[in-house]
Amino acid sequence: MTTKQAITTVERNHAEAVLDVLYGVTFNDMNERFYRRIDSVFSLINMVGGSAAVAAVAGGRGVIAGVIGGVIAAAAYLEREIRPAQKAVRCAVQREKFGDLAARAPEMTLAEIDRELRRLQANGPDTITALAIPAHNANLRTNGFDDWVVDVPFLGRLACWIA
Repeated sequence: MTTKQAITTVERNHAEAVLDVLYGVTFNDMNERFYRRIDSVFSLINMVGGSAAVAAVAGGRGVIAGVIGGVIAAAAYLEREIRPAQKAVRCAVQREKFGDLAARAPEMTLAEIDRELRRLQANGPDTITALAIPAHNANLRTNGFDDWVVDVPFLGRLACWIA
């Protein structure tokens, strides 16, 4: 007969709650940078592609101009669907909200911090999940907990490189 172990809970303390708030700042900052860079890529495609299309037409290369036009159209469609500029703004606003909470957190109780965290997390913007572990590690390193960092999977490293 096997015996079941009781589930134990380890309660967070105030310092860990503040660390969670600071993670929110870092995570949203990384997401904002990620989306801004993606937006810049779309802008670059439009600028370079437009110039290349004009040069192709001027040089009598209609097929090349058509291909370039297709690439520009695909980039425009993806930009419209992804909306990286809007997502970057939402992440910046969320980062500021977490920053405001971080400023108030030293005077708040653990329950108050947790209540605010739940509210902010429930109403957050679209984010890149692959940035969660890099943000976790960056937050830990920034706050002196280098021993707690974890390995980052390939997609996390890629997203972090973009951000």
